[in-house]
Amino acid sequence: ETKILAKSSSNVFLMPIGELHNMKFNGNKENLCVYHNGSWVKAKTIRLPATDMYKIKTSNEKSVVATGNHLFPTLRGDVRADQLRTDDYILFNTMALDSFPEKDDCLTYEQGFLIGMYLGDGSIDAHGPCQQTVNFSINENKYNSCIDKMNKALADMSIEGSFTLGKPINNVYPVRFYGNALAIIIRKYVTGNYANEKRLDASVYLQSKEFRHGIVDGLYATDGGNNNRIYSTSKGLIEDIECLCSTLGLNTIIDVSDRTDEPVIIRGKSYTRNYPLYCLRWYEPKNKRTMGDIFKIVNNGMYFRVSEVSPIDDYAH
Repeated sequence: ETKILAKSSSNVFLMPIGELHNMKFNGNKENLCVYHNGSWVKAKTIRLPATDMYKIKTSNEKSVVATGNHLFPTLRGDVRADQLRTDDYILFNTMALDSFPEKDDCLTYEQGFLIGMYLGDGSIDAHGPCQQTVNFSINENKYNSCIDKMNKALADMSIEGSFTLGKPINNVYPVRFYGNALAIIIRKYVTGNYANEKRLDASVYLQSKEFRHGIVDGLYATDGGNNNRIYSTSKGLIEDIECLCSTLGLNTIIDVSDRTDEPVIIRGKSYTRNYPLYCLRWYEPKNKRTMGDIFKIVNNGMYFRVSEVSPIDDYAH
């Protein structure tokens, strides 16, 4: 079930290893590469005979299932999965991925910022096949801090015109762009219409670092909180942003708050929470070389503590 970021001559994949292995080769997996520490590395999938398997979980809530002889780089050297201890620290990715020249759309930070804002607070209304409106529902502070970047993104996309501000209601600033041009570009990089189903198209992982940073910052500006936190009811989107952060050399932790049995009160009205709320937080150590028993930084490498090592008998049958 472990998900992996991979690319071929024709596609980009963020999917479980099992699905990738079972995918037909022709038209899908020619020149297969996997993402590894800031680079695309040639790879192939293999199927092994039944053997002892171990689940390894780290202090930032990442887990992987591996064969007992799988080697992990730790502070005491390469250590087999079946020999890991809970006082070990495993090396994580800290290098950013460059754009892939053959697929690079030369996108800017502001274009990414607008895509990120749409993921957080955007929607598209269709008024027939030839007229679509892109809407953003933001507050006054977000409007004032974001509108210049939003209009800059339109210019970078060679789209004429600017965003229109409707009448604010209860501190909700309705910002709109009329016409198909922006909607077409957004739908190229975002799938899903509603908050709980929005996803990033995997092609974003091949774009510039500036564009990818913009997506994270735009989503943080709309659905973010203090201390590098992003919230969403879309589990898929949180996984996509987790992967996006990894391509930027950022390590993350994901928490989930399932309060679907609790009502939420908005302006005196009670509403039902229909979906769990996911929270992604990324680590920016800055001057910290250690953080309790969470991570250590040694020689520019970021190592997270092993919190659990357990054999999985089911995988051996």
